[in-house]
Amino acid sequence: MVALRYNVGKTKLSKVFEFGPGLHMLIKVMEQGATKYLDGNWLKGGKPDGEYLDSAMRHIEAFMSGEFYDPDIGAAHLASAAWNLLAVLCVNHGQMDLLDPDFDQVGFVEKYADLNGDL
Repeated sequence: MVALRYNVGKTKLSKVFEFGPGLHMLIKVMEQGATKYLDGNWLKGGKPDGEYLDSAMRHIEAFMSGEFYDPDIGAAHLASAAWNLLAVLCVNHGQMDLLDPDFDQVGFVEKYADLNGDL
């Protein structure tokens, strides 16, 4: 006998662990940010999208210029860029649907199931 589970269509949060080292770098950015700005300060929000996006782009630009670590906090620039992108999603757009409600998910799955086998 197998227990019933109703997980169809629910987010597979365990997928995030596939990012392993990247997650550790992101967490280090969060820890350094908690030291610099106080723990949870970012959750207050109030910043426009552009402020987060500008910051993300500055970190990407620094990385593209050959600088891996941010000299201000010691963490990876790309992890700081990722943090900014995730922060704008969480703080300014956390109420949005996970996918565009008008997106044809069934058609998408059918299209790529043919190419990749069983998703």
